[in-house]
Amino acid sequence: MKITSVRSLLSFSALFLAITILAGNAFPQFSQVDPAFQPVPSKAPVAPPAGSSKGQLLQPDGRPTKDVAKTNSRLINGLSVTSFDATGTYVAEVTPGSAERFNKPGFRMRAAVIQTAGGPYFIKLIGPLKSVTRWDKEYEAFLQSLQYK
Repeated sequence: MKITSVRSLLSFSALFLAITILAGNAFPQFSQVDPAFQPVPSKAPVAPPAGSSKGQLLQPDGRPTKDVAKTNSRLINGLSVTSFDATGTYVAEVTPGSAERFNKPGFRMRAAVIQTAGGPYFIKLIGPLKSVTRWDKEYEAFLQSLQYK
């Protein structure tokens, strides 16, 4: 079983951004993922990354990113999809486990959790605000094309 998309992610490859697609624990190299991104055995909806994926985005006024992020849940091709959209200063670790962090203001993160019979799938798109915003329509089209087979 896998999740497939009619559209390719190749159109995103020219951007400075990170797209991460995780299928449960199938990719141990992504062990630094926020605990909110772990598979859930129940059919309960999975929340988007509450701390903006381990605190990767900070808000200028100090509020938690989860308090200012836009979230929504919807059904796409029979799949329950919960989306997360936030802007802020990108402060993720330069490498996993590193004390050194980025400090890049004006970034945007879009994330989605897709519930399937085989467990949740996770998508994360992050990059400069203008770049991520430029690809809004394509990102939404990609989400709309998801199917579980």
